Amino acid sequence: MTGRRQPIEEIIKGESKTLLFTVLDDSDAQTIITIDGVPKIFRGARQDLTGATVIEWQLGYPTGAPYTPVVSKSLGSGIALEDQTDPDTKGDLTVTLDPEDTEDIVAKLYKHDLFITIGGQHKCVIRPSDCPVREPVNNA
Repeated sequence: MTGRRQPIEEIIKGESKTLLFTVLDDSDAQTIITIDGVPKIFRGARQDLTGATVIEWQLGYPTGAPYTPVVSKSLGSGIALEDQTDPDTKGDLTVTLDPEDTEDIVAKLYKHDLFITIGGQHKCVIRPSDCPVREPVNNA
């Protein structure tokens, strides 16, 4: 599994949001993944996540290594696998943020990452990447 950066456009405090991530293996294959509406080419084929024993996503502020997460999600608790038998969704997982996950955190630039344990190997598949958290815009 190849670790790469994947910035998130933004998270609005107190709003629901579903994040989609695609995990790739270490092969020389090329895979097109659309991120924020833009298709990008990455090295690696879609990784079957069926045998994953641990999947962890966290959002935190880098105050040193490792940083303390302000939001954490895990497989079965905010993280769900997409259909791993479908070639179009193999390797895909979603992280679901509920309003209460972000309503009390400070709006600023955070980092997020994603770790997976599969086949006895624990790897960082999304290296710490930018994730701005913004205040909601009052339309009243």
